[in-house]
Order: sequence, then C-alpha cells, then structure tokens
Amino acid sequence: TASTTASPTASPTASPIASTTASPTAPPAETQAGPTFVSTMINPDKYVKRVMFDVKAKEDITIKGMKTLMGKDNGKLVGGKGYTFQLWTRDGSFEGHETTLTTEWTEVQIDKVVFRSDGELSEIVFKNSQEFAMSQDETRGFYIDSKNKMFPVKKTTVGNVCSQANDLLDIEQGKSAKSISKVQNSPLICWIGQLEITK
Repeated sequence: TASTTASPTASPTASPIASTTASPTAPPAETQAGPTFVSTMINPDKYVKRVMFDVKAKEDITIKGMKTLMGKDNGKLVGGKGYTFQLWTRDGSFEGHETTLTTEWTEVQIDKVVFRSDGELSEIVFKNSQEFAMSQDETRGFYIDSKNKMFPVKKTTVGNVCSQANDLLDIEQGKSAKSISKVQNSPLICWIGQLEITK
C-alpha cells in the first residue's frame, strides 16, 4: 500500500539521460548496489509549467527520489516568499483529479532542488527522507507545479508507457499545461525525468 506521508523548463541527461541530440530511445535502467534508476524517453519538444503523470508498479517497490528536466535556476525554487516549486502525489491515477490539488492530493515536502548543467536532470530532494511504497499493480499519481519551465515530450504515438523497459514500474503518459485553468483538457505528454527505486 502506498505511503501518503508527504507534500507537491532545455534538454536532458543526468544520471543516465542523454543530450537532446541523442536518439529518442531511452537508455537501460541503471542499477547500483542499492537503488535502481528508471528513466523516461528523451528529446523534449515543448515547455510547460505543470506536469501530471502516473506510475504503475509491476512489483512491490518504494520510490525514494526524483529528477526532472527543468530550465535554469531562478534562485527562488524552494522556501520563503519566492516559493515556486511544488510536488504533489496521490494514491491512484491523476486522471479525473487534475484540478483538486488542495482536497485530493498530498503535497510532498521539498528540501531543495539541485540544478545541474544545461542538458541534465535537476534533482528534487525530499525532506525527512520521505518515500512512497507501492504494491504490485498499484498506481500513484504525481503532479509537478513549477514557475521554472519543464520540458516534456508530446505524446502522439500509440501506447501509454514513457519509461524504458524494466521489471519494476511503468512511468505512464500524462498531461501538461501552462496554467491551472487549462490542465484538464491539455494534450498527452511524456514527462522527462527519472525515479529512484528500491525493492
């Protein structure tokens, strides 16, 4: 069962993502002694300020970290008056819940966003070692709201899985929008990013 303890633009490559000049085929999952990093496809073709997507577990897993492709550091991403980055999550799909953040989602508490060089993924560091346990076949929605640009990929082909082949989870196609009023009917996209997973 997923944990609910938590609070919620350029070119890719960081931990194993490639530059925008690379083929749109995602690299294989990177396995280390502990966690496994599951990445989505590359080569962004638009920018947005809001991204929603679902993750479906293929076996019992725990999501321990996240990276996403963003624009340059504006110096005001987390904390204080200039707070401009939020990450939200919920048990179940985001679909049908695009405009209900304050009532049907849990905000992930963010410690900081670590920016990398252009073309690399920025790391979203959770506060207090938050993590999200998922059982096999369970779905969890994520919603990122950022004043900094994020760069997804338009999803126009058949199929709804955006992550590379792996045995742990599917990162599924989602939605994106430049304003909250346009979220519900926005086009399908693939979020560009990476999830840190343990079993």
